[in-house]
Amino acid sequence: MGHRRVVTGLATAVVCVAIAVATSVSTFAQRERVRIHVSDVDSGLPIMHARLASVSAAPLPPTITDEHGDVTVDVPAGGRTVRIGKAGYAPESVPLMAGRDVVDVKLARGAAITGRVVDALGVAVAGQSVRVTEKVATGTRPRQTTTNDLGEYRIGALPQGTYAVALASPASRAASADAIEHIVTVRRGDDVGGIDFIAARAACVKKAAIPTAAPMRPWENNASILGRVVNAGGMPISCVEVVAYRGPTRAASGMTDVDGRYALTRLQEGAFQLEFRRDGYVPLQWGQQQRGAPGRSVQVRRNEQLKNIDIALPHGGAVTGTLLDEFLEPAENVTIRAMELRGDEDRPMAVGAASAQTDDRGRYRLSGLAPGRYIVASVAGTEPPDPRTGKGYAPAYYPGVMEIASAMPIDVHEEQEHQWVDFPREPIRVATISGVALNSRNEPITDRVLLVASQRSGAVIAETQGADVKGPDGTFTIPNVPPGDYVLQATSKRPDATPEFGMQYVTVYQEDPPPVRVKTAAGLDVQGRLIEEGSPLVDPRSFGLTAIPVDWDHTSVLAGLVTLTPANDGTLTLGGVTGPRRFVLTAGPSSWYLKAIRIRGRDVTDEVTGFPLSGFGSTSDLEVVVSNKGASVEGDAMDASTPATDFSVVLFSSNPDHWFHNSRFLKSGRATRGRFRIEGIADGDYFIAAVDLLDGTAGGAWQDRDFLQSLITGARRVRLREGDDRSLT
Repeated sequence: MGHRRVVTGLATAVVCVAIAVATSVSTFAQRERVRIHVSDVDSGLPIMHARLASVSAAPLPPTITDEHGDVTVDVPAGGRTVRIGKAGYAPESVPLMAGRDVVDVKLARGAAITGRVVDALGVAVAGQSVRVTEKVATGTRPRQTTTNDLGEYRIGALPQGTYAVALASPASRAASADAIEHIVTVRRGDDVGGIDFIAARAACVKKAAIPTAAPMRPWENNASILGRVVNAGGMPISCVEVVAYRGPTRAASGMTDVDGRYALTRLQEGAFQLEFRRDGYVPLQWGQQQRGAPGRSVQVRRNEQLKNIDIALPHGGAVTGTLLDEFLEPAENVTIRAMELRGDEDRPMAVGAASAQTDDRGRYRLSGLAPGRYIVASVAGTEPPDPRTGKGYAPAYYPGVMEIASAMPIDVHEEQEHQWVDFPREPIRVATISGVALNSRNEPITDRVLLVASQRSGAVIAETQGADVKGPDGTFTIPNVPPGDYVLQATSKRPDATPEFGMQYVTVYQEDPPPVRVKTAAGLDVQGRLIEEGSPLVDPRSFGLTAIPVDWDHTSVLAGLVTLTPANDGTLTLGGVTGPRRFVLTAGPSSWYLKAIRIRGRDVTDEVTGFPLSGFGSTSDLEVVVSNKGASVEGDAMDASTPATDFSVVLFSSNPDHWFHNSRFLKSGRATRGRFRIEGIADGDYFIAAVDLLDGTAGGAWQDRDFLQSLITGARRVRLREGDDRSLT
């Protein structure tokens, strides 16, 4: 019998030999194997390690050409289309039909177009969409990308040809783009740079709405806060979201205009905390001195127009590098994540902070990172494991390890870039987890099922993978799971019911575990009251109490932190909470402190293990006592014989039992012009020590037991009672 061979490449397909063969119906119903040979269109040399992905039909397991450029693919009777690519080449989509023996595919070197987008002032425009369209109609869809924090863009793996490059309009968070269109002709392997644009200045708000001085009716909310947001160089930042919080409640919000100005209007009198956010910048609260610490409250009176509440937002840090495959070649089109390490030293947690996709060179850039410690990882592959070897692409972690506990953290600072964070990923033995996820009504859940490293394993707690629930029976499948101890978490939300949560432990060895059933149920409803001790009394809505999870296996990693919102009369309501919790005062005037928390008559203020809220259904006797009679301490520090200027102060209990994250007996502050002041201190015996500035890399690390222990030798001991106002020199 003669060979049936197809040659394809550069958008052409030629049938060299076609022989009709009589085949039975049953044969066509079966899959046939087709061999594909991939070679370079110019040199004719075979291309090894080219990768195939299914465009139609069922997904392919990892499928890679060998050293001869050959690979064999199963083709169903109805055929399938595969995408064949390799870093540095323009990909080809190839239709495969059963009944053909060999398909020759010619790949050509890919071209790239790069450039930068700035505004009229020369400031980089991040998040701007750039579109590349082929001028000759070939049926190829336009390619689109967005600029990074530097305003840079790159569109690679392009076939040779002539392209129109333009800013897509409307742009995300920006004004409409200008009408300039660059015409660029590229040849195989070209890397054409300098295709730059000047975008119109962002116009989230044309002009900040400055309130008039006209009197308003007494019962209306008529206070206002005005200010300006600039970058570290003093240039205005537009499109910054400004939010005023009263306690944990969002009271008002606005956006900065083209001059960086904002106006929050129609406010009630009282104390507010202001938060400023924009992609690419470090989010800050007004008056915030260090990462993780609350900002200063802004107090406005009735009818007051409070001006000049200005702030400088620094750019976030960045991490750049190259992802390599198992052959140490660039891996393109793979998602990379930056996960910030948080939590206690004995219970670390990695929280997703940024993501990016590798380009045609395998390079990535993770930007807008707040100061902190990060783990960099590639996500798991979506393709099924190889049925012959059981291997697939599980998440890989810098510097090239497969276990998150072995990952090397990276310390990121403001406006600092970490380069050459390169690491490989390779297929390993993996399993597939499958099952069903249902709510309390036996209906499919509405959210994704998450796979989380279990806290009981001792590993870093992190959401590693997930899956959508498909079908009316609530089934889900999570492929490429490496061995380990996990917990499956599911949440379900309905407009007419309390949010539900469910979890199920699962351990993965070398084989697929049995199907898992996850059932969600409503959490606990908590009600209580806020009790203020001291005068003058303040608006109860100025306070916020957060229920911090202690056992993350029994708490959703996506919605674990829940804040109690006091009402006007001081009543507290907390709905749908699961798992043991520790209660922490996270918002309130600086001079107030948390004095006591009682649930069902039990004092749980300083319980390290938290209070087990599950299993009660509801409780209505939560009491939270706050007081403005807390102690305060101020002073300065000496560096040898001269006053120290830039330093932080750590105040911590002399009782190690109180050394846990978010303890009311741990406080820190930053010196202003060489002098510090800490307020709202609970009655107790303390150590106080001056340290180097606690920047973002410390985050909550200054609360770690080992760090506190190391400070004792050089610390000063002080006894503070309620109402004390001590001055230290």
